[in-house]
Amino acid sequence: MTFDVESEFLGLGLCPIGVDEAGRGALAGPVVAAAVVLHPQAIPTGIDDSKRLTSQRRSELADDIRRSALAWGLGVFPAEHIDAVNILQATFDAMHEAIDQCHRHLGGSPERYHLLVDGNRFR
Repeated sequence: MTFDVESEFLGLGLCPIGVDEAGRGALAGPVVAAAVVLHPQAIPTGIDDSKRLTSQRRSELADDIRRSALAWGLGVFPAEHIDAVNILQATFDAMHEAIDQCHRHLGGSPERYHLLVDGNRFR
């Protein structure tokens, strides 16, 4: 996995925040989203699509990411929230919560951040 896109935004003076979700296919919830800002010189080795990693490797990388990240956040919404608003909106809500946690940790103006979201419908 390369980080060319992230490097491009860093070169423009923007701070990339990576955002992704899990649990959209689950019948009973929850939906979970994570957002992370990695230090460009401290990216843990082995980051890849989670579907290509073993459960143990995902767990190890999660620990490495939490230790080395400049900021990270999690948004978790239960099945009841999914039922109330629909899975797409619950996913967006989880993503917003994760991003907000990163912003609170980093501070500064939101305009200096650039979101890199896995998906094409985020709003």
